[in-house]
Amino acid sequence: MENRGRKQYIFFGVIAFIIAVIMFFVGYLFFCSRYARTIGFSERHSKLVEVASILDNYYIGEYDADTFDDAVAAAMVDAIGDQWSYYMTAEEYLDYVDTMTNSYVGIGVTVTKAEGEYVRVTAVTPDSGAQAAGVEAGDMIKAVDGTDVLNITLDEVKNLILGDSGTTVSLTLVKADGSEKTVDAERRVIETEAVSGEVIDGVGYVKISNFHRGAGDEIIETTNSLLDSGAESIVYDVRFNGGGYLDELLKALDYLLPEGTIFVTEDINGQRYTEESDAECIDVPIAVLVNDSTYSAAEYFAETLREFGRATVVGQQTTGKGYSQQVFYLSDGSAVNLSTMKYFTPDGTCLAGVGITPDVPVDISDEEYVGVYLGTLTHEEDSQLQAALESVK
Repeated sequence: MENRGRKQYIFFGVIAFIIAVIMFFVGYLFFCSRYARTIGFSERHSKLVEVASILDNYYIGEYDADTFDDAVAAAMVDAIGDQWSYYMTAEEYLDYVDTMTNSYVGIGVTVTKAEGEYVRVTAVTPDSGAQAAGVEAGDMIKAVDGTDVLNITLDEVKNLILGDSGTTVSLTLVKADGSEKTVDAERRVIETEAVSGEVIDGVGYVKISNFHRGAGDEIIETTNSLLDSGAESIVYDVRFNGGGYLDELLKALDYLLPEGTIFVTEDINGQRYTEESDAECIDVPIAVLVNDSTYSAAEYFAETLREFGRATVVGQQTTGKGYSQQVFYLSDGSAVNLSTMKYFTPDGTCLAGVGITPDVPVDISDEEYVGVYLGTLTHEEDSQLQAALESVK
């Protein structure tokens, strides 16, 4: 009886052990399938730890740890080879947030710089620190806080001018008559205009600089205002427009298009999602102006209006972007802007690497191209605008 009990005890113990082993391997396989990417990343990450350890233990000089971490993070994102994904330092992320709300801290000047020349002021923002200091379009900036800018890049000049709101920067100017003048310009929070409009020969002209926060409502309000003023057709100008927020794009498309699918996205698992518009919309002839710096929400805006048969596209071949990005915030205030979704037009076209070809192609000279970018052309000098106006008359 005792031996029989001992045998049963051993038998059930063996069974329990086998069950535990099976459960362990099932759990392990599930874990591996669920977190395979994370495990793979950890193995690759060990090389970074090794390199950092070598630097810490053997490098004879000194280096800044924060600069090192930022460079490593930026290189990791850059290495995936996606031009739309990038790393932002904590400072760059704060600038990004300001930009996406159509505001920034600065003195309020638009500038250009040719190699071996001083910085030319092409425009001054009304009510800005630069305007208050007497800076005028056509002035040349010779020095910033005493630093000569002749042989440095435009980005380096901009970095010298940037600073906290309420502080000042000293600018040495060369005026149109050749005289020199040094002024102190205050850095202020400047609200930029995403949308502007006017009536040109009975056509409503709407310039859309971006689809950042608030742009959707501004497009609707500006268009309604122009139609109320007697415009019988609309030209939307999205040249040099790099896109913005999806919800701002959808507001504009819903206003302009009848009932139907207006946006299609696909996630990493191949799952597709759609956005729909209602039946209510305006019904006037529309043209959309594009160029090779039209991308993201801007080129999608143009192509979707065309696919619905609502617009003629005028200008130059667009950039070709078909991925949308998500911002991932990191613990030190920095962030990663990463492509996480692929998007398609209502007809199922992905614009990535392709862009859109205008119905009315209008190529322009380099000089006119720069004039469009700087906003220095008259309407009559802008041949692409003239072609767009003609297409809706």
